[in-house]
Amino acid sequence: MMTDKAYEKMLDGVVAWTEAQIQEGRRLQDIEDALDAKARDALDSRPDLVEALRAHLRGEGPEPKLDRTGEAYMWGAKRVGMVMATRNLKGRQLEKQGRLYDAMVLYELNVADGMQGSHPYDRLRIIYTRQKRYEDAAWVCQAYLSLPDREHGQAKDHFRHHLQRLQVKAARDGG
Repeated sequence: MMTDKAYEKMLDGVVAWTEAQIQEGRRLQDIEDALDAKARDALDSRPDLVEALRAHLRGEGPEPKLDRTGEAYMWGAKRVGMVMATRNLKGRQLEKQGRLYDAMVLYELNVADGMQGSHPYDRLRIIYTRQKRYEDAAWVCQAYLSLPDREHGQAKDHFRHHLQRLQVKAARDGG
């Protein structure tokens, strides 16, 4: 069992690694994925814990206490995910205030970071379409469609549909 002091040291290491990755310019989604993988690796060494988690998710038992190693990496991944979620929330607030350019900057950061959620892609697509910037809106759809497949079936259909419509509009209107 990991001591509190060892856990704090490990958590500090996860935070330092995460900050170093951000400073090096790595995409936030890639950092989050790496942390998720490390958490899964830590959990894989504990098949009893994995089975207890599965049972809990099926409603067949209490939520088990996570191994502290897995917990540290999961904390790091959640922290990175929160950065992107906060950008989305702030972008929405800025849109409501009429500050479209500022909102677009935040959404574009999430797109550049490869965020898995559809929100920043959809908001950019809508804004660009309203501004008749059809090629930019099509680029956003293509960016979403290029994400690795992870339960995005319906959303990818949504973006394929809009991409086709945008390509027609761009051809008709000359861009």
